[in-house]
Amino acid sequence: GQVVPHDAANIMLLDADGDTLSIACHHGYVEHGAKIDEIERQFSLRTMPILSKAAHNGQSVGISDTHADSTWTFFPASKWIKSYLTVPIQIRQTTVGFLNLDSGTTNFFNSGHAERLQAFAHHAAIAINNAQLYKDMKIMAVTDALTGIYNRAFFETELARIELGRDFPVSIIVADLDELKTTNDVLGHTAGDELIKNVAQILQETFRAADIIARIGGDEFAILLPNTNSATAKHMLLRVHTKIMEYNATHPHLPVQLSLGSSTAGQGSLMEAFITAD
Repeated sequence: GQVVPHDAANIMLLDADGDTLSIACHHGYVEHGAKIDEIERQFSLRTMPILSKAAHNGQSVGISDTHADSTWTFFPASKWIKSYLTVPIQIRQTTVGFLNLDSGTTNFFNSGHAERLQAFAHHAAIAINNAQLYKDMKIMAVTDALTGIYNRAFFETELARIELGRDFPVSIIVADLDELKTTNDVLGHTAGDELIKNVAQILQETFRAADIIARIGGDEFAILLPNTNSATAKHMLLRVHTKIMEYNATHPHLPVQLSLGSSTAGQGSLMEAFITAD
């Protein structure tokens, strides 16, 4: 608002598909009668010619009178808007989103506003890029590069955290992928990597969102189950076996074989439970 005056503003970010737009932050619309669900929704870049033009040219685009412009896209939350200014947010010449300003006054934005907004968007792009890089680094620090599930470092951190909490009983399941070395020797490491990824997928499809699934070694996986007694843990083991049978029935060329163990801690050392399960 100190750079360019306006009545409402939002930042739209573009998904990896290059078409889906989501409003990352906004202000001023609720004050003009818009409902949150009308604002915080997804849009398609293909259906918004103004934004498509801005993305293609890499320059700001303004509309002096939205009610007289055929390219303006009307939404319930935008009925009050009379003039509009947008600038693409670009990182390494690729549009990642848009900075949009709205006014309830016709002919409100001018060329000076557009220039200042363009300069501001450049700084916004740097900030967004840094935030995304930081987020990616945080994800990389706790996830296994091959499978995308958690790594051993994160698993051990969670062991220590949950041990101090109130989520007992806690069960731990350890799974060893059998015959990985044989697969690598006979079919190659690409097939071995595929086998490891398949195990991770099976585990993700089996366990709950609150359970922590990690690859803790080359052929070893562990699942941390908060608020789970031994009976439920045994039931989860049966579910794993069922999932493996279903998977192998449709993938006979590269079947999965797992050795599984579990242990439950009513309280106390989770590391001891982990060693027992292992």
